[in-house]
Amino acid sequence: MKPIISQNVVIYYADSQLGSAEEEQICRVIQGSASSIRSLQLQALFFSMRANDDFQDSTIVSIAHILLKLQKQLDIVVAICEYNATQFKRLKEIFANKSLPLFKTISQAMLFLQIKMPPAGTPIIVFEKDSITQTLIVQSLEAKGLDIQAVQNVKDFKQKQHEYGNDALYVYDMQYDITANHIPVQVTQGTVIYHFYKEVDGKIARFFSLQTHALRLAEGFKVFMFNLKDTEILESKAVDFFISLTRNAVSYGAVFVFLGMRPNLIDAANDEKIRRAGIYIYNDHASALKNEKIAALAHAVNSQKPQKLSKKLVANLLHFVNASLETLKSLTGGNVEKTSHRVMECNIPSHDNLMGAMITFDGDISGGLVLIFNKDIVKEAAMMMLGEEIESDSDLIDVVSEFTNIIAGRSKALLSERNISINISLPKPYVNFKELYSLIVGKMGVQVDFLLNGKPLYIFLTY
Repeated sequence: MKPIISQNVVIYYADSQLGSAEEEQICRVIQGSASSIRSLQLQALFFSMRANDDFQDSTIVSIAHILLKLQKQLDIVVAICEYNATQFKRLKEIFANKSLPLFKTISQAMLFLQIKMPPAGTPIIVFEKDSITQTLIVQSLEAKGLDIQAVQNVKDFKQKQHEYGNDALYVYDMQYDITANHIPVQVTQGTVIYHFYKEVDGKIARFFSLQTHALRLAEGFKVFMFNLKDTEILESKAVDFFISLTRNAVSYGAVFVFLGMRPNLIDAANDEKIRRAGIYIYNDHASALKNEKIAALAHAVNSQKPQKLSKKLVANLLHFVNASLETLKSLTGGNVEKTSHRVMECNIPSHDNLMGAMITFDGDISGGLVLIFNKDIVKEAAMMMLGEEIESDSDLIDVVSEFTNIIAGRSKALLSERNISINISLPKPYVNFKELYSLIVGKMGVQVDFLLNGKPLYIFLTY
């Protein structure tokens, strides 16, 4: 089993049979490639199933252990690729926890693992029957500035294949934990906040969308914050990456802020590098905005936003409504009845047992989408998503955040099909409805009232 090296990736091609007789030798060969991968500074290792006719589950698991061991040891990315439909079904069951990425094609793997982007203008055809999974895939690809077309049935997919032939990149039959490799972005009060998880290492450069960041700079944003409150490990390579962002943004007059850094998260040398680069350090967003310079730069962006309901925003209400109802119906299995649709100030007749969430967006259109729903709707969604009942406010907020984020991504996907590009903030959930209502009371917008399984649901689109 000889490897092929292409575009900084080493690819091993499986033999026709993968059983216990071949297992030890295959694992030894792959493990033995560590020194070559290190010396050649390769980025990834793929195991291709293209020539394989049959495999034993235990053998694939052993190979996966070696791949994941090398991933940690060499700071590379790994994946299994080029399987057929029958193999894919078995592989999904073996790696149900998504510990190892599965990609139908090498091109898919190159794209999602940030090794090689397709040529500019290449159509990306996403075929995924599950609407929620499709939304997450589309959302992650749009963050890279790609031209996405999404389909949900075999007939439409074959039509796209016939239309584009080899000129498109097709995304289908893959399993990849997109959320774990996606850096959430929030746009609020004239600032852009990137949220990071427990470990931030050198791989950040692969998953950080430089193209989207550059667009933010071009749009006039000048305050960028890195939220590290949940971060327990911040490697030197990641620090160097953050510093490179600050240097590249000097001509824009932008400032960068670290939020919530734990004591002793970095050593003295990295602390000195950060301060030399002019990066501010504050405990939280509110504290940072008390700095006069940061506040002035954030306010300058905020003042550019429209302060009235635009015709273009109202005209695209339907896409936000469809995304919201599609997601909530799929998560609750519910029936929806629309009771009213009016341009008005937000008016909720009863505040009992309600909670909600708000997302903001800007780009070709700007505004805010407020979702208000009976808590029982959230509990029904939790049962579908988690398979268990929840009661605590903290658990309810997690569920609201999750499905509101899906709604945001779905809205963006529907608008992009009509050549309308928007950037969407992370959802802000409110278990205390009065707190949310205080933000929108008195504002003009479009309010659509529904009953979902007989329980009230309100969608309010405003500027």
